[in-house]
Parts: sequence; structure tokens; C-alpha cells
Amino acid sequence: MVKQITRGDGEDRSSPVNDQQTTEDETTRDVLSESDDYPDGNYDEKPLIPPSLRGSESILSSPAKQASSSSPRDSDLLSNWQAAMHILKGNIGTGILGLPIAVKHAGVIIGPAVLAVIAVISVHCMHLVVSASHALCLRNRADHYDYGEVAEQVFLIYGGPRWASRARFVLDSFLILTQLGFCCVYFLFVAENLKQLFGLFDVRIWILVLLLPVLSLIYIQKLKFIAYISTAANLLSLFGLMGTYQYLFFHLENPASFPASAPLKEFPLFFGTALFAFEGIGIVLPIENKMRKREDFFWVLDLSMAFVASLFISMGFFGYITFGDQLLPSVTLNLPKLPFYVLVKLGYTLAIFFTYFIQFYVPMEILIPPLKKGLAKGCTTGIDIFMRTAMVVVTCALAITIPQLDNFISLIGSTAAAALALVFPPMLYTMCFWKHDITKMEIVKNVTISSLGTIGAIFGTWLSVEAIIIGFEQHKNKHVVKEGLVGEFYHVYMNKSLPWL
Repeated sequence: MVKQITRGDGEDRSSPVNDQQTTEDETTRDVLSESDDYPDGNYDEKPLIPPSLRGSESILSSPAKQASSSSPRDSDLLSNWQAAMHILKGNIGTGILGLPIAVKHAGVIIGPAVLAVIAVISVHCMHLVVSASHALCLRNRADHYDYGEVAEQVFLIYGGPRWASRARFVLDSFLILTQLGFCCVYFLFVAENLKQLFGLFDVRIWILVLLLPVLSLIYIQKLKFIAYISTAANLLSLFGLMGTYQYLFFHLENPASFPASAPLKEFPLFFGTALFAFEGIGIVLPIENKMRKREDFFWVLDLSMAFVASLFISMGFFGYITFGDQLLPSVTLNLPKLPFYVLVKLGYTLAIFFTYFIQFYVPMEILIPPLKKGLAKGCTTGIDIFMRTAMVVVTCALAITIPQLDNFISLIGSTAAAALALVFPPMLYTMCFWKHDITKMEIVKNVTISSLGTIGAIFGTWLSVEAIIIGFEQHKNKHVVKEGLVGEFYHVYMNKSLPWL
């Protein structure tokens, strides 16, 4: 059971942490010490929910008890439908296209079954983070916290400002690593598809070719323009998914001809790829914080993630029984050289190219602001340009260094994504409610989830690194046959008699 603490929506919506004028630790200490229930400011011994607020519908309904800030316009808040769309966008990316090969590493029965279990646990962990955020908001009389701020506030209770800042640093570091890892995968995915579509160059050369157009767009910081890019990416992704499913449904093989389970040693590779697909925990709190009806968030989240899980399981299952052992790192690479499917690949390639800028925006918003503090305006501009350029070059260099799409996806999923999705949420929830009404069964359940996530992350990382090393050795030792300089576009153009589908 997850404790769901109701929060209302007052006129003023602000966060003491976000609106700080001094250091984060001093601000948090001030917010806690200003409570009428605790005039001594002893935040270490305060109950999670102060006595005068127990039984209250919401602390935020009283403007006198809120931090002063300008309230957002109602038009800036998200309806339930818009929140659901953002949840879908935050979870459906390149990961879904790697799930068929993930099922291959687990088996035609075990793979989809464990995917369903991972989906349930992932959504449960999202509930844990949101519930902990609600409780901390009640305790601190704040309006909302993001993921890193939840960790900061939890460790502030037990370890004081020093451990709070360390916890925030760790969470932000994992968020940055995850998002930049996604950007590396996007480089690889786009390069792999461009190589198949146009030929001409090796994957590494295509990655270098992509560097210039990426650099030309990453300096855009206006959210309105980024929203247009996001809309274009969503439409192209929808077209790509519909085209891929269309092919799969008409070319299914008999599932009984595939192994029900794969060797146990391959399972960690499945684990990493599956967790890479469930990449949306970082956007859960930002979406909930901006909803017009926050009390509806949990059922909106559950319905949205049920749809996401259905897509993931169906793509993994149908993709595997359609292509079998011939599967490539992305299922789109297995589509035939026919005009419609060439356009499907091109559409999804453009969608992931545009998504790079959306994923890149998040780590830059964490990394750059602290570096700008105390600098003159000219210097801040230079820092901004330097950091954005450096991070793009780093992601490009990593993609060139490890041009193995499937193994890179598994590596990112097993490291940072596993920690954010499975390890940290139960830990933070348990610490948040430790001195209060958490049950022994909840503690056992949370420890079990975190332990399984940690074990899966360790073995998944180990086997992913091993697979990368083996991939390099195989590439080095095998006789390399030069591929043609022409791609699928040229093939379609020269064979105009080909059927459309």
C-alpha cells in the first residue's frame, strides 16, 4: 500500500527550494523554522506532518502559510488529457524499438511476462516518489518538489544540510547520466538508420555528419520553439510506430516455434534493455506539479502507463516472433526495402533526431545554472555556449567509441536508469515515513524492490560491458566485407516496380 496524501491547489503555487535567494540549506532551515507548530526550528525531530495540519484537506488552501510567489495562469496548468499525453511522450522513445531483442534474451513467454512485472513495479515506484513528495510538501508547507528535491528533503531530516546537498547531488548526477545516455543512444539510432537508408558511410562517419546539425540547434532555449519540435517528433513517432506495427501484424510466425525461455546468463541484458524503455520516472513529478487537478494524477498515471506497458509488451512479443534470430538492434532496421517502410524508417529517424534536443534540455537545466551564479552577463553566455557544445561533443564521442546500439541501450538501462526507476524510490519512501506509520510489510517490500534493482543493475552492467568488449573483438577478428555505397532510397528509386507495401 502506498500512502496517497491529498494536496489542494491554492492560488499561490511556489517552491521554497526553487525560489531561494540564499543557499538551499539555509532556505530549507528557514521554511521549517517558520512553522507556528515548531518555533524552535528543530527540524530533525519534527513529525512528517505537523500536528496542526493533521486532518487538514490541504496546507496550500491557506495563502498565509505559503511562500510568496507569482501564481501561474490557469491556462499554463495541464488538464488530465494533457498530462496523459506528456506521460506517453516521456516514456515512448527508442527503447520500445529495442524490446524485441530484449524478449529474445529472455524467451517468448518469460520475456513478455517479466516485462509486465517490471511495468507494475516501475509504476509502483512512481507512486512512491509522488507520495513521498506530497508528505514532504505537507511537512515543509511547500507547493511541490522535483525528484532531486525529494531526496534533498528526506536526507535533511536525518542528516542535516550536508547530507541533504549530497543526496541532491547524487540524484541530479544520475538524472544527468541517464539523459545524456539517451542522447548517445539517439546519435547511434539515427546514424544506424541513415546508414541503412542512404548507405555511403560507416556508422561512425554518420555520427560525425550528425554533429553539425545537432550543434546548430542545441542553443535554442525557448520552450515555445522546443514545444513545436516536440509536436513534430510526436507526429513522426506515431507514423513510425503505426507503420512498424502494420508490418508486424501481417507477418507473424507461430510463437510455439520459439524458445519459451532463454539462457539465464542473457537475462541481465533483457533487464537493462527493459529498464531503458521505462525511462519516464524523471518526468512524473514535473507533470504532477503542473496539473490543474492534482487529485486525479494517480489514476491518470495508471491508465497512461497501462497503455505504455501494453505497447511495450506487444512490440517485444510481436517483433520477436516476426523476425526471430534475425533481429537487429532496432526493429525498424528489419523492415523491408519497400517504399512505405523506407518512409517509416525515415519518419522515425527524424522523430528521434528532434527528440535529442528535448532530452538534452533537461541535463543542461541542471548543469548550467549553478555555473552562472555570480558571473557577469557576458561570462554566463560564454559558459552556456561552452557547456552545451561540450556535452554534445561528449555524447557524440561516446556514440562513436561504442557504436553498438543494443549493448549501449542495455548499459544505460542497467546503470543510471535502474537506479532512478527501482533503487531510489523505495529507499526515499521508506526514509520519508520511517518515524511514522510505515508498516513492516511495506519496509520488506521496499527493501526487496531496491535489492532486486541493485542486483539487476550490477549484473546487467557487468554483462553489458562484457557484450561490448565481445562486440569489439568480433568486429576486429572477422573478415569485413565492404557494403554497397547505396542505401534503401536508391534501391527503391531504381526499382520503381516494387510494391508500395
